[in-house]
Amino acid sequence: MAWIALLLLAVGVGLGHLADYGADYDEGVLLQTAVLAHQGHALYDPIVYNKPPLLIWWVQLFFTLAGPTPAAARLGLLLLNTAGLAALGTLAAAWWGRWAGPTAVLLFLLLPDTLPRLTSVTPDLPAMSLMLLALLLAARFPGRWPAAAVAGLFFALGLGVHPVLLFMLVPMGLAWVSHRDLTALVIFGLTAVLVTLLWLLLVDVEGFRQWVIIYNRAPLDATLSATAAKNGQKLLAFWRAQWALAALAGISALLLWLANKHQSPTTHHRYPITVCLLWLTAALFTLSRLQPMWEHYLIFLVYPLLPLAGGGLVTAVKTLSAVAPKRSARPMLLPLFTGVLGVGFLAVNLAAPRPWGEWPPGYQAALDYLQRETAPGSFILTDEPFLALAAGLHTPPTLADTSTKRMATGFLQPAEVINAQLRDGVRYGLWGNGRFQQLPAISTWADSAATQQTVLGDLTLYHFNVLTPTHTLNTRLEPGIHLRGYTLHPTADAHTLVVTLFWKAEVPLPADYKVLLHVLDSQGHLIAQADGDPLGGWLPTSAWAPGVMVPYTAVILLPPTSIPPFTLAAGMYTWPEGARLPAFQADDSRWAHDLIMVTDVVK
Repeated sequence: MAWIALLLLAVGVGLGHLADYGADYDEGVLLQTAVLAHQGHALYDPIVYNKPPLLIWWVQLFFTLAGPTPAAARLGLLLLNTAGLAALGTLAAAWWGRWAGPTAVLLFLLLPDTLPRLTSVTPDLPAMSLMLLALLLAARFPGRWPAAAVAGLFFALGLGVHPVLLFMLVPMGLAWVSHRDLTALVIFGLTAVLVTLLWLLLVDVEGFRQWVIIYNRAPLDATLSATAAKNGQKLLAFWRAQWALAALAGISALLLWLANKHQSPTTHHRYPITVCLLWLTAALFTLSRLQPMWEHYLIFLVYPLLPLAGGGLVTAVKTLSAVAPKRSARPMLLPLFTGVLGVGFLAVNLAAPRPWGEWPPGYQAALDYLQRETAPGSFILTDEPFLALAAGLHTPPTLADTSTKRMATGFLQPAEVINAQLRDGVRYGLWGNGRFQQLPAISTWADSAATQQTVLGDLTLYHFNVLTPTHTLNTRLEPGIHLRGYTLHPTADAHTLVVTLFWKAEVPLPADYKVLLHVLDSQGHLIAQADGDPLGGWLPTSAWAPGVMVPYTAVILLPPTSIPPFTLAAGMYTWPEGARLPAFQADDSRWAHDLIMVTDVVK
């Protein structure tokens, strides 16, 4: 009954918060990634995602069942994490008696940030939930190969959610090594390898290598290196914050070690203590070596403490119940101390506020504005991915992740943001949490390119024009640049021309070229020109993404004495050499003087 009540409590509380604001930036990234994958975009290319794909696939399943909303994704995570919670309790009960399980689960639920994280669409708790299921099978059935195979399955799935949990091999391997059951250990390993290879076959291998392996191993800049140097300080801060749980687990380990009555019928009573201590050691070592270690990983240190604390409290109660009638003081000291620490844990954690995700000031107004003014399902440039998704908007696939690390390691440059705006016809940009400010050029470009800015509290909404050619062309320049069309914009002044050329690179370009735009009179003489850099210099040709249409808009002032008709001619040239790029017509004949005759103008 206690089990059912606790699990229903966790699920019931979680269901009441499925619509909360996603305060964790990573949650917005994962949700946007899952929505884009659900729409048919491929993971890793073009979707930028730096983790294995299994959690995305799990969220997509719930999108299929209940629609692509944050609430549907959070429901899927709540169910998976509740299963992990049940595995944690069952493990404690197997080691130290049936009441140790509910006690360990209750301690977990009392920690300030664990209930909110049960519904958070982030990989930490789901990966640990799968690992707990694997560990439960390893601990309960160490000599049975079917259990070893299923444990290998869960272990591989856990790695497919979060590879950092590789350290869970330590407590799991101890189960088979301590029982000298090498057959089960081999079956576990083979199953884990085969399942991992299977899901690897289903992803873009080159994209996976780029964004999961190379990106995550990229050298850190000075700021992230300084953050990584503080790993020790973060661990100390964690122990200070969790002193009650750490002290309770420590004294519980001592009490359980000294206990005379063994609670588990299948293992030596000191074996589970060894498992938990080695589990904690492996987690501490792994986290300390991460470059950098993010604070949300510290929850991994909580899990090995909970079975110890749950078992210790139950053992303390049983010992006190047995010793108290005999009025023997000495055997009561350690159990009493354990109970006092348990009371201290309750006092510390019941008084702590629960960090539920609340909408920051101004964000609700931004949400209402976006829902009213934008088309559902359209793309938006933003460093607030959760807010965008709540408004029904999506990030371009290449900007699903705009994290601090991606900018700091050089894997996100301003050109990628501009290319995404052009490629996907993005009409809005929303700057919120300050990540884009780490690359000032992005904000400077937005300030210059936007036709309008709307301030919404701490957020700024940018409005962009999406230009398209009114006339098409089929001509090209070497090495792989096509002029796809142009637009002549109407003007009131007869001696002013406003023209936009639309260029597209078919391959990455090796250098930065300048655009030439000449106006020729009826005799072919040059009477005006507007040479310059594409997109005002914000997107040099070497930064063009293949297949993206890049506009070049120029305002040309004609001489007052000029008489129409005029001819617009265009091309590109190297700088500073001034050598024109070879220009070819649709039939592959070369344009004279490498000048493309765009159109005649009569004003």
